[in-house]
Amino acid sequence: MGLIENRENAQPNSTQLYLETLRPFAQEDRTTSWILTLTSIALVLVALRLTFSDLPMAVRVASSVLMGLLMMRVFVIYHDYEHGAILRNSRVAQTLMSAVSVMFLRPPAEWRRSHDFHHRFNGRMSTADVGSFPIKTVEQWRAMTPAQRFGYRVVRHPLVIVFAYITCFALEAVKKIFQPGLSLKIQSFFVLLLHGFFVALSLRAGWDVFLLSIFVPYMLACAAGVYMFYVQHNYEGVIFKSEEEWDFGFAAMYGSSCLKCGPIAHWFTANIGYHHIHHLNHRIPFYRLPEAMKALSPFYTPVFVGLMPRDIIQALSLKLWDTEHQRMVGYQPVASKARYGSEEAVTAGL
Repeated sequence: MGLIENRENAQPNSTQLYLETLRPFAQEDRTTSWILTLTSIALVLVALRLTFSDLPMAVRVASSVLMGLLMMRVFVIYHDYEHGAILRNSRVAQTLMSAVSVMFLRPPAEWRRSHDFHHRFNGRMSTADVGSFPIKTVEQWRAMTPAQRFGYRVVRHPLVIVFAYITCFALEAVKKIFQPGLSLKIQSFFVLLLHGFFVALSLRAGWDVFLLSIFVPYMLACAAGVYMFYVQHNYEGVIFKSEEEWDFGFAAMYGSSCLKCGPIAHWFTANIGYHHIHHLNHRIPFYRLPEAMKALSPFYTPVFVGLMPRDIIQALSLKLWDTEHQRMVGYQPVASKARYGSEEAVTAGL
């Protein structure tokens, strides 16, 4: 069953069927949660230690890259904890995850406010930019001033993702200090202070230590993680609805993609690539998402997105929502036929 068939066959009771199918998987095995959480964090610490060891530089560089990939996995596990999918009501887990939040410059107060809102209203055009990349329609783009267009181009530029360690994490933490909410201000200041302390320690130990223990792993983890978040809701085949038409279940299934990758990539990303499943029921632990996907597959086939260079380039070229043709387009005229629904060329930019 393809995307067009899925759209045409979607019934009002489909969401209930999907939710009932997934409900049994929203139960964690506490032992499994602890084992996977602790081993993942331990592997990050081992890789970190190797980055400033006396081993050959090739080993240290490989450890730095490995650390970045492992950090991505730990961040998704932290994300699961904040959703209440794992280790609920555990004081030990709360302390541990507070340390992880410091590692990623992501205070819990900020994360819950933006990410929880994103889950509640994903796919709704009027609030599409809350907790996500901003999305404007073709009509809105045409009505923008040159300055507004420039600002929009900047925030959706691929370099924002490449330098996500700075743009989406460090600078965002700084910005939160000046936003309303005492708890948010205190937590943001605290995580920045501690992160700055670790950066200073690494620099004191030497530029090689800073590059391999901080810069490279953070750049890799943040860029890869932010791109995955981008492509989960900005891809060819996504659907956005107006506030009047919006429906939670429809948005979860047709506003979230499924990552097409092998078991190794799924392991390093803690299965967050099964994103349509996650949006339907965020209480499903990351290690149960594959079996949940298998259970749902007889009823629904998601839109798969790949990680090959051509897939990434294509995804990053999507900038605006074309309301008329119900698809994402770029800034410039698209000379090819619309892939879904329309046989006419789509003109997106001026």
